[in-house]
Amino acid sequence: MPFSRPASLCLVGVGPRGVSIVERLAANTALLSPGEPWVLHLVDDAELGAGRIWRTDQTLDLCMNTLAGAVTLFTDSFVTMSGPVVDGPNLYEWCLLAVNALRGMRSDEVEQIAPVRRSVFGTVDLPPVLFERPQLVDEMALVRPESHPSRVLYGAYSTWVLAYALSALPAEVTVLRHDARATSVRLVDGSPVVQLDSGQTLAVDDVILSLGWLARQNTAADAELARLTTGDDRFVWVGPDSPIDQDLSAVPAGESVIVRGLGMGFFDTMMLLTQGRGGRFVPGSDGLSYEPSGREPVLHVTSRRGVPFRAKSLYGALPPAAQLSRLLAFRASAVIDFDSDLWPRIVLDAHEAWYRTLHQLRPEAFRVPLDVVISALDAGTLDTLDGRLTALVPVSTDRFDLAVAMNPASASFDSPAAFDTWVADYLSADLHESGLGVASELKAALWVFGSARKTVSKLLAFDGTTADSFAGRAHRDFLAFGGMVGSGPPAFRSAQLLALAQAGIVHFIGPGSTLRVSAGAFVAQSPRVHGSEVRAHVLIDAWMHSHDVTVTNDPVIAGLSASGVLRAHHRISRAGIDVADGGVDIEQITSRLIDAEGVASRNVHLVGIPVSDTRGDTVISPMPRADATFLRETDGVARAALQTLAAVAVRSYV
Repeated sequence: MPFSRPASLCLVGVGPRGVSIVERLAANTALLSPGEPWVLHLVDDAELGAGRIWRTDQTLDLCMNTLAGAVTLFTDSFVTMSGPVVDGPNLYEWCLLAVNALRGMRSDEVEQIAPVRRSVFGTVDLPPVLFERPQLVDEMALVRPESHPSRVLYGAYSTWVLAYALSALPAEVTVLRHDARATSVRLVDGSPVVQLDSGQTLAVDDVILSLGWLARQNTAADAELARLTTGDDRFVWVGPDSPIDQDLSAVPAGESVIVRGLGMGFFDTMMLLTQGRGGRFVPGSDGLSYEPSGREPVLHVTSRRGVPFRAKSLYGALPPAAQLSRLLAFRASAVIDFDSDLWPRIVLDAHEAWYRTLHQLRPEAFRVPLDVVISALDAGTLDTLDGRLTALVPVSTDRFDLAVAMNPASASFDSPAAFDTWVADYLSADLHESGLGVASELKAALWVFGSARKTVSKLLAFDGTTADSFAGRAHRDFLAFGGMVGSGPPAFRSAQLLALAQAGIVHFIGPGSTLRVSAGAFVAQSPRVHGSEVRAHVLIDAWMHSHDVTVTNDPVIAGLSASGVLRAHHRISRAGIDVADGGVDIEQITSRLIDAEGVASRNVHLVGIPVSDTRGDTVISPMPRADATFLRETDGVARAALQTLAAVAVRSYV
């Protein structure tokens, strides 16, 4: 008698990326024989669909850093993939459809959504959170394409897409949900065995790991801080992590707190410790003011540059495409050197964006026609660029100053009060530029650096560059600067920060601050701000360590590495030496792990943030009509897993 058993697949991690994988599994089921039964295990100890970061029970005070009209978990014809397109609603369209279904509002705009997306919307019920938290529906009624939705709203959308994806699976698929965390994956006779912290063991034919940001071992500096402060009740140290996972309950009201980091993690922490503690931002004729609750600490903040990330521009719509003509025209004929091959092109593209915008606004700033200025950009090296432009655009403030943009707080300051005033002016000026939308030559130039990150990451992915170039200062500075100007907060967050600074709730220590532990306190001080020393018993690290597979604390990844199923991704230096770059070695399309012997695994895949240094561009949420790396990755891994299941199904009849 022939023996038959259903093939099985385990998906570990069911946040938005895991949701997309389920949707791609449903879309690609033609790779299996019609009627073929199989089992799908979904493993996550957080809310299925939303995951830990986007879970729908969190505060509404935290928002997405992306726009409602620029986020989707569905594919479209722009995605370069092998699987079929399923054109469902993006987050903004889903909000319109949901509000229309619940309240009968904005039906005229609903009619403008493509019929196929409306039909996809009608296949499954709305998530229960919309009925449990009616304030969420109030938010949805006001959402525009250019809105920054709450994290809860994205979580609700993601859980709805999961419900749709599960409903699209064939009836013969058995879905088993496990409210647990995977603690190990090992190969037994060539097949994956997934151990859960619930005690259950899953023996499967294929496993996809969608783990998100990996925990890592303490750095030497973190270990020293822990040694100096552990067991001493005078200290409260909130270590680096996602703000939603940081415990801020021990941060006392009214006391000074040192905060390191002025990126997106800081803005979340800022909100949790102010509005999240009962304070109110009050609009007025002169902008926002802040009414404290009395439960706030006093935040003394710092970072390498000493200033917050720049606010996003207010275009009144989705952002325009950045002008990247030189970068997009680049065609690699050999291994790429970022410093010589890409950086000059990005800089010149940014200058062109500045001068084209300036010419539209104030052509009188030019002594020559615009095309003469554009030609001058390419007429020499970057070192002589400003000299070439001086006679053409004579007023220095009309010329793009990249050095100042990259290091705005380069001067020295007489006192903390002077630096606070300078940062407040910097914030006000940046908010003014944001409010100009497309009529800001500065934001047009900076948008080039933010937008270029995707193109650069794709060019340098896998073996696209040398170890020296990838880890070099120019590439690292570009990524940091691109993040500062391209991944900054919504403008309203910067306005809230300015209000908190004016209310005395936030002070700025200065750039490049040092931190030490002395006489029972954390002590921070900036070398550029005279008298800037701050002593506090509380330290908050409002940032996350970069992931690095070689120092990970994640038990699944560490175990796979120790067993040789996984190896770190390496790049070759100019001297011919293999150098680990922190990423994980995977196949390009299938995301199969490559083992210590250089052989691709048949049935273990890793996707998402842990492979960002390898694949590139895996952190950003997928955008419609943008050939999102996220969606190409999830389609490729879903098809590879289904092909494995198909082979297992054939063998199981032997």
